[in-house]
Amino acid sequence: MDIIIYIGCGIIVLLGLFALLVFFEVKRQNRRTEQHILKFIARNPSRASLYIIENGEIVVDLQSAVRRPLASVAKIIVLAEFAEQAASQQIDLDKKVPLASLNRFYIPDSDGSAHSEWLFDLEEKGLDLEKDITMLEVARGMIRYSSNANTDFLMETLGLDRINQKITDWGLKDHDALYPFSSAILMPTYLKDTLGVSMNKVASIMKGFTYAEYAAKSIEIFNLLRNDPEGKWIQQLNRRARARIKFQKIWSDKFPRSTVKEYAQLLKDIYEGDRLKEEARTLFQNLIKLEVPNPQFTMAAQKGGSSYTILTLAMYYEDLTGNKTEMALFIYDPAGGEQMWLEKKLVLFINQYFTNEQFKRQVIQACHPANGI
Repeated sequence: MDIIIYIGCGIIVLLGLFALLVFFEVKRQNRRTEQHILKFIARNPSRASLYIIENGEIVVDLQSAVRRPLASVAKIIVLAEFAEQAASQQIDLDKKVPLASLNRFYIPDSDGSAHSEWLFDLEEKGLDLEKDITMLEVARGMIRYSSNANTDFLMETLGLDRINQKITDWGLKDHDALYPFSSAILMPTYLKDTLGVSMNKVASIMKGFTYAEYAAKSIEIFNLLRNDPEGKWIQQLNRRARARIKFQKIWSDKFPRSTVKEYAQLLKDIYEGDRLKEEARTLFQNLIKLEVPNPQFTMAAQKGGSSYTILTLAMYYEDLTGNKTEMALFIYDPAGGEQMWLEKKLVLFINQYFTNEQFKRQVIQACHPANGI
């Protein structure tokens, strides 16, 4: 009995120490500021890239040619194809979309509540989810809420081949072809069931996949889901094993890649050039724009993305005097552990860059290749 009591007390002490460590770590992270973000970016060229264009001039060019995983920033490409097909009347923005069509691709507990928050927002507006969802609302859910289910639905509707052809047609030479995002989440359990191997072996197989092999396997799963209105495949494959950290890391590593330079320039070409025709550009802008409380901006737009090891952001800002800024920030931390505090403080970094001239100069100076911080 004494031994049991001793062991129990030891466990309680260890749990207490762990809780104390977590408490102090949270406090430490809460004290971090935009300066900590800047230091991380400047001191970690292997993990961070930043590219900023102001009024046509490149003011920050840090690791801009390094291809890093995009996470949901890649949905900008899907949105562009959506806008073009809508503008050319190949799809009807007011066409009703049955919720069941979207649910074919919805994987519960896989998107940080993005899809459910979008549906909740629709209900708050008084819409009937079984009758009133339109193609326009589906695209809005993909961009504003980053629903992966909506993304895969749009890949089916627009045509994945046409989305990827846009990458080619636009000359995005450093950009990987896209594949269905939600479907790839189920790959670990799909491989386990179809190959009859252990989860450790599945991890080894997935790591060994080339990008083309990984994308092809995701499309294979996608085709199963799209032809399964009852959702039997998702019910079978959406098991806790697929969410293990090691699989989240593989999922992040195998995500489509591009560079900050390509995405900053892409937004510049859309907003300031002729990358999209007027009607398509207007629709694109309406879906991606932000409602910012700061009255100094006439246009603000951005799309971010994140995972256990990824934090990405591509944005466009225009102020009242006509100054135009394109910025792309990609962070990829394969070991994990930094993403949570970086994401939490990123808004502060962005706000300070656009409202604090002294901090802006610090960013430009610190991220110049000849300087350091």
